Amino acid sequence: MLGGKPLPELTKFVLQTKFIWLSLSVLCAVLPFGFALFVRRTSIAIYGISAATLVQTIQMIFLWTALTTPLVSIFSGMSGAG
Repeated sequence: MLGGKPLPELTKFVLQTKFIWLSLSVLCAVLPFGFALFVRRTSIAIYGISAATLVQTIQMIFLWTALTTPLVSIFSGMSGAG
């Protein structure tokens, strides 16, 4: 609950699936090292590292949005009350 109102759906989803997000984060952090060390063709390794970086960037934007939405609503509630 957030000031008597429920949390946004996106925030609830992220909090309920936190272990999936953590696993994805660890996987995307380890995967580029695997591509760099075990893939023989440089072009395929670069594609793999780029894909992992893209997934990490999308995940970061998604989680940032989901977890800062309640904070923004708190701030807007504080500024509207004064």
